[in-house]
Amino acid sequence: MQTLNSENGLAKMMQQPAFEDEAGNQFSQADLIADVVNILRMDTKRMGEAVGVDISISKMTPERAAELLQGVAKGDDLGLVDIFDQIEDQRMTILSELEGEDSVVEYSEMKQGMLYSYPDEMEGSVEPDPELLEQEVSDEN
Repeated sequence: MQTLNSENGLAKMMQQPAFEDEAGNQFSQADLIADVVNILRMDTKRMGEAVGVDISISKMTPERAAELLQGVAKGDDLGLVDIFDQIEDQRMTILSELEGEDSVVEYSEMKQGMLYSYPDEMEGSVEPDPELLEQEVSDEN
């Protein structure tokens, strides 16, 4: 328990191998989060290129992912949320290019219905279309 209470104890723990794939490769929670962020960033950059929007990205390291996870887990920092917000902003820029600003504003309002944190952040939020949610989102994911 001392490890968790030390200054970077949780971050260090999140970098320890916790999973193993079929080939015997081991990886940590921090590896997984870094992979998710890096793939989202790469996909967003590629989508931007397809519509002429220049998106700059950087590669997140497992060490940085561990720090961000620790901040959220300890309630000290929402840096990980900020990373996902940046990616969302980039994706909304791409959508705006594809669909126009009015469509993006409406879509942004609809997304508010999906939030567990800050669900009433936007006044006049539009409830998501249940059929759209069934197609795109599963509670199990």
